[in-house]
Amino acid sequence: MNLMELKNINKVYCQGKSEVVALKDINLVVEKGKFTTIFGPAGSGKTSLLNIISCLDKPSSGKFLFDGKELSSFGKQDLDLFREDNIGYISSDFDLIPYMTVYENIEYAARLVEKNNIKSKNKVMQILQYVELYDLKNKRPNELSSAQKKRAVIAVVMVKEPVLVLLDEPTINLDSKTADQIMEIIVKINEDLGTTIIFSTRDLQMIDYAYKIVGIKNGKIADDEKESWIYYYGLPTWFFFLVNNKY
Repeated sequence: MNLMELKNINKVYCQGKSEVVALKDINLVVEKGKFTTIFGPAGSGKTSLLNIISCLDKPSSGKFLFDGKELSSFGKQDLDLFREDNIGYISSDFDLIPYMTVYENIEYAARLVEKNNIKSKNKVMQILQYVELYDLKNKRPNELSSAQKKRAVIAVVMVKEPVLVLLDEPTINLDSKTADQIMEIIVKINEDLGTTIIFSTRDLQMIDYAYKIVGIKNGKIADDEKESWIYYYGLPTWFFFLVNNKY
């Protein structure tokens, strides 16, 4: 079953008297409960695409269907409410409130969606255990490692139980061991909770985790997975078939 579909999505930004085309004729289907990777070089349009999917931005033209709803016709307030109820977004930065502890950061997010304080606290404790941060719950962000901060950010997003989680280059600037640890948690969330995951990356080592691979370059996405590998990265045909046999 499809969770969302983008049909002929275009995004154009105005810079003075000139126009910059960020996305061109994007057609994309994301299945419910699946793990999709959008990969491409810096400046390829990955963040622009995630901003539209996350309802942080609106397309210049085209249709955006999410669980049967036509979001491209929504106003800003309706989009904000829809995003709050359904979508979690994790950027490449560590979006934590610096003067709050790990526990307080997660509890603050939980209280935004849960009126029952006891139930809210129970959810916080559960997610702390889930991301293996229970013993660090009283630490502030500046006392955490990069991997611990990223896990805390994931906990802040997941405590709201979103249908879809978007991650914009979640492993950038992390060493390979830490990156793998973060990806294992994301895969765990996808498999255990059935949360639909879309993450962007420019790192070929990270795409092994995905169910579906979508290449993007110069604001356009590939027509199929084979083109994602060969056309967008100049990889030889035999490499695509080796990887494709893993799925």
